Amino acid sequence: MMKNHIGLIYHLCQLLAISILVLAFCLEKLWMGVIFSLLFALFWIISCRYPQKWLSSIRLVGYLAISVIGLMNDVLPSLMIAGITASLACWELEDRLPESSKMHAKGLFEKNQLIWLGLTCLVGFLLGETCLVIKLTIPFGLVVFISLLVLFGIFQLSVVIKNIH
Repeated sequence: MMKNHIGLIYHLCQLLAISILVLAFCLEKLWMGVIFSLLFALFWIISCRYPQKWLSSIRLVGYLAISVIGLMNDVLPSLMIAGITASLACWELEDRLPESSKMHAKGLFEKNQLIWLGLTCLVGFLLGETCLVIKLTIPFGLVVFISLLVLFGIFQLSVVIKNIH
């Protein structure tokens, strides 16, 4: 039962990521961006047929590159943030797709993971959108320090999650 939920959420997030990026480029009439966004949909179809983690990683890097190119071409930043947030959720959920058939005993863990993933995506999206509205000038050194602090926190969190398994 949980397998179907994870698969459904994964596919919805994937469709959402592709649709948002295509819509963003369509609104600005940047057709090459639309084409590249749709090409990464091909990676999704291939990874559904032949699940490989490296395809998921390539797709995530591709979505990130498309979002950066979109930002450099004055595409709506809020749509770029939403698209990359959805693709990050897909990347995380794809880890659970092959295992989910044997996860019946770990249903509560999977449910909690989905809740935390949703909350993380929501907070990240809202934080990104808030940063678009509020203009602050902070020194580059502080930005580097905050980035390193966040990376350290993510690394520590991943270590804790791996120890739980």
